[in-house]
Amino acid sequence: DPSQQGILNSMRTTRNLLIQGPPGTGKSQTLTAILINSLENRRKTIVVCEKITALKVLHEAMAEWGLKEHCLLINDVTGGRQTVVGSVRKRVERMKRERKAEKRRISRPVVKTSLDRVIQRSRQLIELINKQHRMLSRVMVHELDWPNTVGQLLAELRQEEVGDGVGASVDVAARDRSGTGEVAESGAREGVATGAGVGSDTTVRKSYLDTLTEAGLEPGSLTFDSEELDQFLALVSKGQERFDAWKPHSGRKVLNSSMLKGENPYEVELAVKTALAGYVRRFRGGKSDIQSILQKNHPDLMDLEKTGHPMFRLKALFSKEKRALLANQKRLLKLCEELAADMKRDGWLNVSFRGDTAEVLLGEIEEVLQNTQDFLSDPDDPFLAEFQWYQLVHSLSDDQRAVLDALKGRDNWKRAFLISYLNALLIRNATSDLPSGDLNHKELDKYLQSIGREQIRYIQEIWDQFQEDEIVRFEQNLDGLLVENLYNYRSGHRFKRQPLWKIVLYDTDFFTSFFPVILTTPEVCSTLFENCHEYFDAVLFDEASQLRVEDNLPAMMKGKQVIVAGDEHQMPPSDYFRKVVDDSMMGDSMMEEEYGAWDADPFYTLRGGIDESDGSIGNHDSSESDDSSDSDSPSNSENNGAQRGQIRIDLDEVLLSSESMLEFSSELRFQKNYLDFHYRSRHPYLIDFSNHAFYGGRLVPLPATIDYNPITFYQVDGMYTGRTNEAEADRVLSILEHEIEPLPDGSYPSVGIATVNITQRNLIKNKIMQRQGSKEFEPFRQKLMGLEKAGLFVKNLENIQGDERDIIILSTTYGRGPKGRFVRNFGPINQKKGYKLLNVIVTRAKRKVYVCTSVPREEYEPFKEYLQAGAGRHGRAVFYGYLAYAKAVSEKREKQRRAILEALSGTVVRAGAEGDLRAGEVVRKAHNIHFEREVHAFLAGHFGVDAVTLQMDFAGYVIDVAYDPKIPGTPKIAIECDNATYHGSSEAYLYDLHRVKILEQHGFRVFRIWSTNWWRNPEAEKRRLLRFIEAPENKGILTS
Repeated sequence: DPSQQGILNSMRTTRNLLIQGPPGTGKSQTLTAILINSLENRRKTIVVCEKITALKVLHEAMAEWGLKEHCLLINDVTGGRQTVVGSVRKRVERMKRERKAEKRRISRPVVKTSLDRVIQRSRQLIELINKQHRMLSRVMVHELDWPNTVGQLLAELRQEEVGDGVGASVDVAARDRSGTGEVAESGAREGVATGAGVGSDTTVRKSYLDTLTEAGLEPGSLTFDSEELDQFLALVSKGQERFDAWKPHSGRKVLNSSMLKGENPYEVELAVKTALAGYVRRFRGGKSDIQSILQKNHPDLMDLEKTGHPMFRLKALFSKEKRALLANQKRLLKLCEELAADMKRDGWLNVSFRGDTAEVLLGEIEEVLQNTQDFLSDPDDPFLAEFQWYQLVHSLSDDQRAVLDALKGRDNWKRAFLISYLNALLIRNATSDLPSGDLNHKELDKYLQSIGREQIRYIQEIWDQFQEDEIVRFEQNLDGLLVENLYNYRSGHRFKRQPLWKIVLYDTDFFTSFFPVILTTPEVCSTLFENCHEYFDAVLFDEASQLRVEDNLPAMMKGKQVIVAGDEHQMPPSDYFRKVVDDSMMGDSMMEEEYGAWDADPFYTLRGGIDESDGSIGNHDSSESDDSSDSDSPSNSENNGAQRGQIRIDLDEVLLSSESMLEFSSELRFQKNYLDFHYRSRHPYLIDFSNHAFYGGRLVPLPATIDYNPITFYQVDGMYTGRTNEAEADRVLSILEHEIEPLPDGSYPSVGIATVNITQRNLIKNKIMQRQGSKEFEPFRQKLMGLEKAGLFVKNLENIQGDERDIIILSTTYGRGPKGRFVRNFGPINQKKGYKLLNVIVTRAKRKVYVCTSVPREEYEPFKEYLQAGAGRHGRAVFYGYLAYAKAVSEKREKQRRAILEALSGTVVRAGAEGDLRAGEVVRKAHNIHFEREVHAFLAGHFGVDAVTLQMDFAGYVIDVAYDPKIPGTPKIAIECDNATYHGSSEAYLYDLHRVKILEQHGFRVFRIWSTNWWRNPEAEKRRLLRFIEAPENKGILTS
């Protein structure tokens, strides 16, 4: 999975690595992958762990890959000699036979060339896919990446209000649902198709897309950034508001728009009114020259035809009255022309006088003055509307005015501009690197499947050849000594049988060439490789929370690279709780008094073997081999050998106080990597408690494939006496007898019984043994045989880490005593770090947990009070919380279950969890979903809202759009859009592949949609999607 691959990627650049692997997250699989990759790169690795079970898991995993002979599991120097000798002799004899027979073997370059070809092509495909993801995640405007920009554009085209991204940032206006808008929405439903962005099947849609073109703006003249878009949208919004206010009055054309400038409309209005008053006085005033002429009311004053006749002119030579009439006509014309010229020169009014006679001019002037007076006195205040519109126009650049001019014919300017701008933005950013199909994913999947085979072939060949070379070197450099002489089964006449540590010491290179992967304990590591400072390419510590620092520092010094794997919320070194367990019969208050302060001290340390005077690491002796032939085993001192001097480390007291190698590496600031995908639990409720209480919700469990209740809770209320609970033991046996059913093939599921102390464990084991020895329980005896064959165990909590079973039966043991008094004496669970024991015990089950408890209900139900009682009560608080949780799950009280998880997430997790970004958070993080909404809207319109779900949470992933026809036998369809928050991750390709694998394993059919295609040709993409959904294999129809 992506988190596992991230660790492998980190190894290339990081010397010291810390792997945090919570229960069931594939830690062993990850370590196996590390070992295989080390073999491929000719690296020698030693794995150190105290738990033989964990080492066996790795050894078996290597064997499954066919690499068993290159991997040595050795936990006993004496007993391991025979295994080593047998493995080496078998290979040496085979190689010598082949060499003698001159058998040709596949040459290393041929195998490597084949592997290199597969790896090179895989890397090319990975880089292509990751590059495509990076292109998709590139932010263009307002934190919108490519898919969301496409989604925003499509949403605008169908006039759907969106609440994030550009829609929220720039306050996209409410959509106009009438007139042209309806046509555009209809067109959006029908789909469009062109070669350069969203095309046009309707005139309306094309007009929206062509806004910038009509304005004469070329894409190259725009910067296409958030600031520019904000400015344009603010301008467009203000422009439509002012234009809409002025538009009803725009036909009156009274004022000269070029004069409507400035910040104060009232000053301009006063100037217009003042000028108008002057015009009116000159035209209509009582002392107006024009009025003085008109008031004479001569009937021929306006009869230019009569007064212009030659006879009238001749008579005027002899008539004073006629001469005066002609003079008044001339003066009136001059006065009108002067007034018209002044009105035009002043520039306030929109005037164009065409008349060349006094009569015409008088009419035109009268009309202008009257229209102006009506305009200025209109109660709708058209003057202010016109002023504000032209005030905005005059403040704009030529490009901005061109945009507003292009928008005047639109109903919704902002939508029209945004559509055109976003489409131009997409065209500008479109490249061939944008994904438009999943051929690369399919080809990569094929190559990744073949890498494993090629890798194993190459590993076998490279180490076989390496071992052949080592045989030749060994026998050429040492006089007369053959490999068989050193690696002999028994002592001979010339060559004595040497202990294993001497064999290794004699030629360490030869030994590690035959066993380049060594799985061992700290003690054996120090014994076999005493003088090997930084000898191994990597030293790997597994279950590091249980490794004491002083026991494992010598092993740490043996690797050039150090990898520490464990879980900070699992059990500490095995003797941590020893004294607490030994004294657990003390009263609760006495135990707190004696151990509370010791446990709460953050600087508590196990200082054995550390010289505090200078920070150097001193001697640490290990036990001798019990084989008499190995009696001369060397002293296990890291100060012996090539690096005889002291190894100094610059550590303060806090660092030296680390209780485990896991904590030690954390203090040394090893790079932390987390495994977050949880695979063990077949039902998420089995891991949810620990996930919320200890891991901050970072784990990503898989959903249940069938509907069942994973926890059964029994309130036994038995008596707690002598550190046992008879009633709970009987209930455990009753569960075994009556509730554990065989599987369909007749075998039984694996079962583990967990108790909180060894006394209860012994009681249950004795009861089982009694029934096994009694013929009275013959059917149960047969059942127990089947259960034991499947791996039945009975363990107390200190010994259960590393085990897993299908079913876990938990006996909490504690209850009221013979006198009815309940004592809160929970042994090691009472301690501050006692929650780690509980975490181990409740995470062992794969399928089912039975909880048998006698803790009174009134004790554990108010567990929240204990969460807030103080840091020293974390163990008890979590213990009570788990009982409450198990009861809620068993009784199917979902609301109560969620409340418990919420309480745990808010309190207990702070005791140890850190705030690092986790993979699960990357997977589940909310993101903009504009494009997904468009796909959802289309399908909802086609199939109905009930059949389509937007953003469905599933297995830690978010299915962008899920289609479920709710028809028996018809699979659900997961429609994956190319939008995701992990686009920038180097494991982006793995998120793609892993998500598809998980979905298909849970019965989904997966269909991928690319926003690039939906933008360019949405109609074709819609048809392709519908064809997939309606295909016979996706409708539950069996085809031949």
